[in-house]
Parts: sequence; structure tokens; C-alpha cells
Amino acid sequence: TNYLFVWQDGTNNQIHTSGSFVSKSGSVGSPFQISQTTSLDHNPPAIAFDGINYLVVWNSDTQLLPNGTGVWNLYGRLVSQNGTFPVTELVINTNQPLFPSLAFDGGNYLLAWGHDLDLTNADKNMIFQFFNRSANPIGSVFSLFQAQGTNSPLFGDVLFDGREFMVTATLGSIVVASNINFNSFIGG
Repeated sequence: TNYLFVWQDGTNNQIHTSGSFVSKSGSVGSPFQISQTTSLDHNPPAIAFDGINYLVVWNSDTQLLPNGTGVWNLYGRLVSQNGTFPVTELVINTNQPLFPSLAFDGGNYLLAWGHDLDLTNADKNMIFQFFNRSANPIGSVFSLFQAQGTNSPLFGDVLFDGREFMVTATLGSIVVASNINFNSFIGG
């Protein structure tokens, strides 16, 4: 009966993932915090609904590398339709994952993310894994896309049309600024 809108916000390196229910008529409920771990920075989260619970997935960096870039992890949490949490916050991946995308097929979730997107790594890829309704992983992680020349799969989207998944990937190269931070990416 409601949508769940999810975002990351905060100040002074105290970023949290929050949510608010929105009715079909557009009435917005009170915001509530979903994440338990505070992040230094933020990225777009992902969300899917399985008919009972929402699965919310987001990035969090809790420390910095000596060069000043974040150490990213992927977290997730189930949110019930009344805003309670059936499980505590889950650590889903710790290999510099960024930009999650998520869809539900009526039985399981398919989660995708950009793998090892630390700016200096050469093994960048888009990784996938299935999760059950309890947010437990099913099987191993896998990849579907290959690099094309110097363009690696960086991130993309997962959609489900009622019969099958469709996945897309953005292939490109990350451009690093002089301060070793992300500047942009080229390709596409």
C-alpha cells in the first residue's frame, strides 16, 4: 500500500541511510534511520520489494586509505511494511563495491554492484549475486560482462519484467584527479 523512498544524508562525515514511506496519494510519512553503521561519504542506494519486506542496499565507507580514498563496503537491511527491521544490518560485500542495483523476481533478489572500484585497481567489474527473501546469499558471486579494450564494466541496472531479469552495464574508464580522487569516467 506504500512506497518506500530511501536516501543517504548527514553532515560532517556522519552519513546514514534513511527512509520514509510514501502513500499512493503522495502523503509522506516520518523519516526513519535504516543504517546502523555511520559512513564518511554517500552514494545512491538500491531498493526492491518482495511482497512482504523491502531490501535496502547501500554503500558505506568507515575509513580512508592512506591516499585519502574511502574503503567501501556494501550493506543491506530488510525493512518491513510498518518500518521495523526483521534482521540487523548486513555486510554484503567488502571488495570496494559501489553503485548497487537490485530487483526481485517473485522468489529471490538479484543484486548487482561495481566491484573493486578503488581508483587504482585493474580488476574492476560488475558483479552479481542472488539473495533469498531473508537477505541470505544464494550461491557465489558471478559476472556477466567483459572489459572491451580499456573499458571495464563499472556499474549498471537490474530490472525484472515479470518473466526474466534484464541487466545493463556501463563500460568505461575512471578518470582520477590530481588529488587521487574520482573525477569522472569516460566511455559508456
